[in-house]
Amino acid sequence: MSSAPQDLGGAAAEAASSGQRARLAWLLPIRWFTLTTFLGFGDGIAGPLWTDVAVRLVSLATVVWLLRLWVPRRQVGTAQPMPPGSDLTAWGVFVGLVACRGFLDPAGVAAGAAWFGVVLSAMLLIMSLGRRQG
Repeated sequence: MSSAPQDLGGAAAEAASSGQRARLAWLLPIRWFTLTTFLGFGDGIAGPLWTDVAVRLVSLATVVWLLRLWVPRRQVGTAQPMPPGSDLTAWGVFVGLVACRGFLDPAGVAAGAAWFGVVLSAMLLIMSLGRRQG
């Protein structure tokens, strides 16, 4: 394996050389998605089995993704801030899971809150892609 340094963009190269690490605050979404992976929504609303499975799989995938980005950026030799758009992606997934829960509650669907959550989640995910592309 080659240990050649990566070609980093301007702000990322500056942050890497300054030793700036990913913040410990990223443990909050990691913890929330981990709890959702094991406990599900935990609010007592019984829904179809596929929603419980889907919510847990999405939460697990988000935990793995966040840990894959966060852990190397906390180490001394590879200290960097999280990539741009990671925060919006985490928020988009969170709002999407809350919107999924809203579809299980008839009052939430009737009021339009679940649909608002879906639109907001899609907007956050699209904005995160825009920030990643630079």
